[in-house]
Amino acid sequence: MAATASTIKLALAAVVVAGATVVATCPLTADDASAKRRGTAESTVVFFDDFSSTTLDRSKWNVRITGVTVNNEQQAYVDSPDTIYITHGDDSAGAANGALVIQPRYRPGFTTRERRKFDFISGRIDTKAKMEFAYGTAAARIKLPAGAGLWPAFWALGNGRWPDTGEIDIMENVGESEVVRQRNLSIWLSRAFTAEG
Repeated sequence: MAATASTIKLALAAVVVAGATVVATCPLTADDASAKRRGTAESTVVFFDDFSSTTLDRSKWNVRITGVTVNNEQQAYVDSPDTIYITHGDDSAGAANGALVIQPRYRPGFTTRERRKFDFISGRIDTKAKMEFAYGTAAARIKLPAGAGLWPAFWALGNGRWPDTGEIDIMENVGESEVVRQRNLSIWLSRAFTAEG
């Protein structure tokens, strides 16, 4: 189904997470979308990765590297087995086959191709131009890291230029203390409900 003004096709993206399985399912046809809402339609899997291989499957995932940064990010995204890798056995406890790990690393003075300097590197992956869906369900088992400054996320992004096509935050977890998290949540809620933000 082609994208229209009311339909945006989505792709998946993740940063700083360790996960076991990622699955996206869609109704069999566009007409099945209304049946699915009623709970009467079957679905088909359009994307599945259980990370059973030894390396990231590049036919399913793109690795994004730092170019232009947004949100005052303090890390450079790199394509490296130091930051993006698959684990098996004891290192992937809870996963049936393997687990994807996106691991931030402290690398003082890391310099990008654009000559920008960062003290941290990490990984960022997405499925843009490899998998998209307009209706359906996306699911992932994700083990979240703990620590100040970490911000793991799993999104559905519009298949176009961000932020023009928007995003759906499936999961974001800001690595802050509970006091800071509660304060930020209260500020956000007050702005959201008073239309200030």
